[in-house]
Amino acid sequence: MIQRIQSVYMLLAAVASLLLSAVVAIWQTTEGPFKGIDNPVYMFVAGVSAGVFLANIFNFKKRKLQVVLNRAGILINIVLAGFMFWEYITLLKAETVTGPDVGLIMPLVVVVLAVLANKAITKDEALVKSADRFR
Repeated sequence: MIQRIQSVYMLLAAVASLLLSAVVAIWQTTEGPFKGIDNPVYMFVAGVSAGVFLANIFNFKKRKLQVVLNRAGILINIVLAGFMFWEYITLLKAETVTGPDVGLIMPLVVVVLAVLANKAITKDEALVKSADRFR
């Protein structure tokens, strides 16, 4: 059921997580851009997040499970964002970082997409429940 809007949101969240883990620079250092692939913890957590969202796309018959897994993905990305901001501030005090980059806000983008997906899932669940009343 890829045509459902929540599936599109979850697919975009997974793509954003995968971009964070390998392609997008998180911050600029004096040595060059720092990417998620430079830190195995970031790469692992972003990969787990992407895996949760990709697997969740195929749970379209289990909407309550989708909501729970999306909440788990939201929690994972909030923790990831907090850890990334903490490390950025620590490196900023040590003056080894020259500036932030797009990757620093990428977990927050994933959170927003997951929240939109949850909203669409609950809307879909309400539609199914209202259709069940007519039978």
